[in-house]
Amino acid sequence: MPAARGVDDDHFTRLIGQVEEGMRHVGGHIGKAALFEVIDLVPDADFVTALQDVNGLFLLVVNVQRRPASGRHLDDEIVKGAPDFADRYPDASAKATECAMNLVMTADLLEKCIAGLLADFNLSPATGLVLSILADSESPVSPNAIADRLIISRASVTSLLDSLEKRGYASRRPHPSDRRMIWVEPTELGRKIADEFRPVVHRHQKEWLGVLSEKEQSQLLEMLQRLQPALLE
Repeated sequence: MPAARGVDDDHFTRLIGQVEEGMRHVGGHIGKAALFEVIDLVPDADFVTALQDVNGLFLLVVNVQRRPASGRHLDDEIVKGAPDFADRYPDASAKATECAMNLVMTADLLEKCIAGLLADFNLSPATGLVLSILADSESPVSPNAIADRLIISRASVTSLLDSLEKRGYASRRPHPSDRRMIWVEPTELGRKIADEFRPVVHRHQKEWLGVLSEKEQSQLLEMLQRLQPALLE
C-alpha cells in the first residue's frame, strides 16, 4: 500500500507494523489507532487492506473511500470469518466471531467519532464521561464511586481526574471527616463545558443511529441487554 505523497516512508512502514501487531490481539488499541492513521495517510483513491491475525481466525477487510465532505465510508461487511473457520475451529462459531469482531469495530468507530467531537472541548471520551458524572451529581463524588460507575481501576480514575483538574474542569478536596477519602466536584467552568459538549454529542448520536428505525434501535437494545450479562459472567 503506497503512502501519500509527502508522507515519510519509514513512518508509514512503522504504522503498518503497528497495525499488524496490534490487530493480533482482539481489541488491540495500538493496532486500531495505527489503522485509522494509515487510512488518513493513504492516497485519495479507494484501497483495501487485509490483515489476518496470527491464528488465521478471521480476516479483517477495511474498504475505505476518501470523501472530503462526509468522511470515510466503510463497506457493509468489514469483518468476515476465514473460509476454513469451521474446519479449524469445530467447537466455535464463525457467525459468533463475526458478530463479536463487528461489535468491537463498531464500538471503536463510535469512540473515534465521539473523540473527534470532544477534541473541540479539550476532552477525551473518558474524561468526558467523568465530567458528565460530576456534573450530574448534586454533591461531591468520591474517586471510588467514579471507578465503580465506569468499571475501571482507581488508578485510571486518578489519571482522568488529573487531566480534568489540569484543564480547570474539576477540583479535588479532602473529605471533611475522613482523611483517607477525597471529594471531587466540577468547577464552574467544568459545568459550563459539560452543558456545552453533551448536546453536541447527543445530537450526533441521533444522526449516527438514524440509519436504524426506532423499532430497530429498540431491537438492538434488547439484544445488547441479553448479551451484556453473558459477558459479565
